[in-house]
Amino acid sequence: MAVEASIVIPTFNRADSLQNCLHALEKQTLGTDRFEVLVVDDGSTDHTPVFIERFIKQTDLLLKYFQQNRRGPAAARNFGISASRSDLIAFIDDDCVPESVWLENLIKAMPENKKCAGVGGKIVRLNNTLISRYIDDSRAMNHGNEKGKIRYLVTANALYRRSCLLEVEGFDTSFKWPGGEDPDLSFRMEQLGYVLASTDDAVIRHEHRDTLRGLSKMFFNHGRGKFALIQLGRIEKKNIWTVLIRQYIRSVLNYLDRSELKMSERIMFCVLRWIQFTSIHLGYMHCRNTMRQK
Repeated sequence: MAVEASIVIPTFNRADSLQNCLHALEKQTLGTDRFEVLVVDDGSTDHTPVFIERFIKQTDLLLKYFQQNRRGPAAARNFGISASRSDLIAFIDDDCVPESVWLENLIKAMPENKKCAGVGGKIVRLNNTLISRYIDDSRAMNHGNEKGKIRYLVTANALYRRSCLLEVEGFDTSFKWPGGEDPDLSFRMEQLGYVLASTDDAVIRHEHRDTLRGLSKMFFNHGRGKFALIQLGRIEKKNIWTVLIRQYIRSVLNYLDRSELKMSERIMFCVLRWIQFTSIHLGYMHCRNTMRQK
């Protein structure tokens, strides 16, 4: 039987988070017989396989489970695309908890215009911690919006037309890390004349990185992604450190003027912004130095 949408979830060593995600999918207002879920395990070494084996036996979800050797989230999503059977393919991460109307509203938000390749939903924090609040405030998990135009979608919450994904041959698997593969996919679609859209009505709650180490790692990968995008000609090459310093100064002035924030939060947000920009720069320089050594 045909399904209205396929949901692709790449996963790696997050069995407990994946469980929360799948339980939320069981509660979607769109009937479980109207969509399929494809979990692609990128070589987990925790109890993910055991959990999935048990979960499949008791769920009403049309769930398929695949395993691959460590190849990264881009390759895992491509695996899911190839195994899916719907014209609409939704992407969500294993550390996301979708609201009950998420999928139904995401499908409704897809414009009829076939030149619209995809639509992204809203991504907000799951936990109300300082770092999580900072990530929301910094818009680090937002879709790329440039003067009202959606330039790229974050695949923690996105729905694409299958035909468009196949036309650009899916995600670039040279991105072995989570960072850069989402903009790259969208920019290649843009080059073919497609546009993107967004909606605030399809919400997922994301387990933001909640430690300084996790925050640094996330933005380090963003820096690696930025370098790769420049090398591929997707974005313009600039002096990254100069750009980041200017952005940091503007951010500090903005935070110090934010009267709705406690002074302690303003100071901590300034510190976290410095960690963000420093980590991006380190990730960028890591890739540049690695390339020079080859």
